[in-house]
Amino acid sequence: MRPSRLKPITLAAAALFGVAAPASAAITINKAEISGGKLVVTGSRTGTAPNIELDGEFTTGVAAGKFAFSLTYLPSDCIVDLKAVGGTGGTLNGVVVANCGPHGVNPQGAWLNTKTYIENDLVTDFGSSWRAKANTNVNRAKRPAANLAFWEKFAAKGERGPHGIQGSTGATGGTGTAGATGATGSPGATGAAGATGAAGAIGPAGPALYKRIGFQSITVGAAIDPVVQITSLTITPPVNGMAILRGRGWCNMQGGANINSVLLSVGQSLETAFDGFDLRNMGVLSLPGGSVAANHQLAWTTETEFGVEAGVSTTFFLAGKSEVGPGGATCFGSLSAEVFTDTLP
Repeated sequence: MRPSRLKPITLAAAALFGVAAPASAAITINKAEISGGKLVVTGSRTGTAPNIELDGEFTTGVAAGKFAFSLTYLPSDCIVDLKAVGGTGGTLNGVVVANCGPHGVNPQGAWLNTKTYIENDLVTDFGSSWRAKANTNVNRAKRPAANLAFWEKFAAKGERGPHGIQGSTGATGGTGTAGATGATGSPGATGAAGATGAAGAIGPAGPALYKRIGFQSITVGAAIDPVVQITSLTITPPVNGMAILRGRGWCNMQGGANINSVLLSVGQSLETAFDGFDLRNMGVLSLPGGSVAANHQLAWTTETEFGVEAGVSTTFFLAGKSEVGPGGATCFGSLSAEVFTDTLP
């Protein structure tokens, strides 16, 4: 379809109202009107053309020099053009159609790239409105602002207005009724690891697998009392395992004192632990022999291992052995027991 236009109507009016057409016209119009919901155009032609074409889209035959159109068609500007096709007969442009009013635009909402638009379709895009220029199937996916062959701007986007005055705060609405509990949603994705939390409170004491005692001012006598208990430690392990007994400390030597050994052993009492000085079940630390000067400090460490049973109390003894020397010694230090319940892989 051609674009809208305004034309002089002298020739068309003359044809419409029965006024004789100029001698040069080969097509004469008897009727051009909207009637019965259709476009009706009748007339005659001089010449040899077997067909008459209307607006380049519709064709009808010529019989005995006469032709007639009855179309479901509304010219956008209520003007049609006629042309003889296939022979002589000429053209007749600008025929005004009676009972016809030019139709307006057809609002189509926001422009869609999947839709084909026809002439006078009106769309909005980026704040402006655009009118489709013609019926065509090639304006699909042609954005208006970038395709002016298919679109013309109908109304430009307005400038942003000033901010209005802030309205007063409305009254607080009443509390609505509680909605129904929604369905449980599907589990979400595992979130990122959170920051390390603060240290928790110290829990209650667990089974006693480790025990340590300290001692001080324990006197190891002279040779007349060769084995003197320095200290003892009793444990009752909650599981079967191996106990490692460790002793460490030092002795302040009195004048002429001599400690031959610091001994570890297990038993019900000092006498059973060291009965007969059987050292096969003892940890023994041999110290340098001979008398030493008064106030001399002699440091020592020793350890030994024993099997233990769950719930069975076991007593470990730490003793000093002195065979010669008139003086004694005052010893300080600690004694500890650890219970192991498994082995390395």
